[in-house]
Amino acid sequence: MTRRTRRALGGAAGLAAVLVGMWLLWPQALGGRTDYVVTHGVSMEPHFHTGDLALVRPAASYHVGDVAAYRSVSLHTTVLHRIVGQDGARFVFKGDNNAWIDVDHPASAQIVGRLVAHVPNGGRYLHAAQAPWLLLLIGLLVVGLGSRLSRRRGPAGGRHRGRASSSRRAPSARAVGAAGSVAAVLAAVVAVAGAATALLAVVPGTQVRQTAAPVLASGTFSYSGTAAPGVTYPGGSVRSGDPVYRGLVRQVTVRYTDRITAPAGIPVRGSLQLDVSVETADGWRTGVTGSAAVPFSGGTATSEVVLDLPAIGTVLGRHAAEVGVGVPPATVRVTPTVAVSGSAPGAPFAAVGAGTPLAFALDATALRPSGPSPTAAAPVATVPVPVRRPHVLSVAGHHITVTTARSLAGGAAALALLGAIGAGALARRRAGDPAAALLRSYRDRVLTVENLPVAGVLIDVASVAALARVADTYDRLILHLPGLTQHTFAVHDGATTYRHVVPVQHEGVRRAPAGRVLAGPRD
Repeated sequence: MTRRTRRALGGAAGLAAVLVGMWLLWPQALGGRTDYVVTHGVSMEPHFHTGDLALVRPAASYHVGDVAAYRSVSLHTTVLHRIVGQDGARFVFKGDNNAWIDVDHPASAQIVGRLVAHVPNGGRYLHAAQAPWLLLLIGLLVVGLGSRLSRRRGPAGGRHRGRASSSRRAPSARAVGAAGSVAAVLAAVVAVAGAATALLAVVPGTQVRQTAAPVLASGTFSYSGTAAPGVTYPGGSVRSGDPVYRGLVRQVTVRYTDRITAPAGIPVRGSLQLDVSVETADGWRTGVTGSAAVPFSGGTATSEVVLDLPAIGTVLGRHAAEVGVGVPPATVRVTPTVAVSGSAPGAPFAAVGAGTPLAFALDATALRPSGPSPTAAAPVATVPVPVRRPHVLSVAGHHITVTTARSLAGGAAALALLGAIGAGALARRRAGDPAAALLRSYRDRVLTVENLPVAGVLIDVASVAALARVADTYDRLILHLPGLTQHTFAVHDGATTYRHVVPVQHEGVRRAPAGRVLAGPRD
């Protein structure tokens, strides 16, 4: 097997490997089948930790035991957990380190894919790859590699084969005109911007942040009682806001309706009870009675407790007898107590909180509400909830979202590509002009003259390349006589003049002052 054949086979194998890798790793955001999930939290420990990178691909079917990613409706993010069961057409997920199953039961259409690869700390590496200094380094490497390859290639793509001692042709990078230089720079911009676009395509446009959110309880008090009909209570009933006269009413029923408000997607259970206490101005306080705990149903619970006015009076009388004073005025308080529990992302929670009590002023004749009925919401617990926000990058002290950066990088790549195509076309056109090619390649030995005398035998050579070989062979200057319609090049070798005439193709060939070596277009 020849060396050329081995190189061809090696190149084909490398290309095949690249194509297979692209097919396996091409992200869904760019039309591929692979999605990249950066893990957060402790729900999948010890197998996954915060900052790991998981590669998932859609599967024809999913089974119990598979680790898969799905789009959570309740958390508004992508969750990577293990399938632990199936409920009809839906799947039951659970984190390996969680004691509870996930609230969402996604169908196959909501599953992003099954785990195919796990890269520890890969998410951190991916985040670091967004650093501007790294993108700049990649750009410099691309430009440097392009320049090195250009220096090793000639104007036609091949290597120089002339003698280094006799040929004074410029290196191939100098053989590229201004348009070619612009095309090369724009091609590097396309490479860098395209790489940045591809990189940003796998970076989530949004990220989930944990924030503290309260579980609120808000309720409303009311009370009622019965009495003998008369002038004081014509209908025989006591309503909220009425004074309760102790000589006419023996019992008052206090009701409290409470509602729990939790962050979206956080299931909460709870119970409500009412506690009654009495206190005097001298600082004495004691509990009197209370209600049984009532569970919440649909986020709402109603509890009630009975205030037995004679029984409360008896307790106050005993206190007064023990301390040797008359029965003092007192304050009766009905305090709601709410107990809640549930599961927030990452951990369960439980809390008990007391709401704002309803207060009554009690004297020898009546029980009167001492203020308006409290209705303000009170926090019972604080739970961590995920909030999806735009993913923001920091570049040189400035902040830009990933979505905006994608648009800018993609737009820059598209504009640079159009510019590179135009500049490349212009460069190819200039490269196809024999006169311009000769002037660029032999700028140090081309001498522009006002007239071109013919000495001895005149030989018209067939091409610029042939005339250049004559100049190399005899180590002579190439005389250049520009004209409106043609350029005449000649090499004198004693009694022989070698000549080649090139028709003018465009204005790219410049005329130098007579008697001076032409400084051709620079790169």
